[in-house]
Amino acid sequence: MALKDIKYIDQHFFDTEGKTPEQLARIYYYLGSFYDGYAALGNKGISFRSKHGDLVDRVKTDLRSGHTIRTEQGGHYILKVEHAPDLRARLEQLGLSGRRAQRKFPESGIPEHYLQHLIRGLIENGVSVYPLRGLLALLISGYPTFLAGLNDELRDLAGVRREGKSTVNHIVYGHHDSVRIYNYIYSGFEFIEKSGLYIPSVKMGMEQYLTPQRRAYIDNREVRNMIDIIKSRMIAGERFPTAALAAGFTSVQAAYTSFKRVMGATPKKFVKRERMEHIRRTLRAPVTINTYGALPRPARIEHVVDERNATVKT
Repeated sequence: MALKDIKYIDQHFFDTEGKTPEQLARIYYYLGSFYDGYAALGNKGISFRSKHGDLVDRVKTDLRSGHTIRTEQGGHYILKVEHAPDLRARLEQLGLSGRRAQRKFPESGIPEHYLQHLIRGLIENGVSVYPLRGLLALLISGYPTFLAGLNDELRDLAGVRREGKSTVNHIVYGHHDSVRIYNYIYSGFEFIEKSGLYIPSVKMGMEQYLTPQRRAYIDNREVRNMIDIIKSRMIAGERFPTAALAAGFTSVQAAYTSFKRVMGATPKKFVKRERMEHIRRTLRAPVTINTYGALPRPARIEHVVDERNATVKT
């Protein structure tokens, strides 16, 4: 690759020496996000993938990357950097080997007060939020060894009671443990919100299924904006699950619940209603004539009698 073709990216963003507390919190938050979305690219490159476009955009901005964010099938966003050898080497030092199966949750080297940011980044980028009998439950994807290390930390730091190791590539937390995780990763939220170190749609998705005494619904203006995005995409022919993730919802179920609550109808009924309304509008529309394409006006016919031949001329 020619030097003129190499786009800039801050290859020393993840260096921790001489950084302020806020900068360190940002570093560890993104590092947590990378545990789920990072992959080595070629010999010297990296890629970062997420279903949350706002997260990928923030990574691009904070790493001062000149690269283009692209979309993939399934509603994922990806940032590919073909030449970043120093950045790649630093990420590998921090435990991000090229293969996800080889990654382990960091057991040392990260100050405890920054683990909250790392775990929040990890969970937000890799979690699926869904209701278990109408209450919050979390499914976190990953390999068994990594998930075992994460669970040990959550037991120590968040008070999670789940025991045992996962034998599959995900771990499910029931309602009470999910609430403990929520309380832990969003404690000190004033700083988190001010620094922008969270994904609003994930936090709001969790809050939909907290206990009734603590349930916090999505801000009406924000959820209506997200629903408007879903509506426009569905009217254009996009399927509801794809439109829901593109709008910023963390799960299809959360989007479905919010859509029904705001619109008073399921997505399927909404689309059917819109199609019927479109047909009615079409039938009510006045008929207009294109003068350029109209037929010529008939000539006036005059009857002339030829007395000699008794014929009619026009």
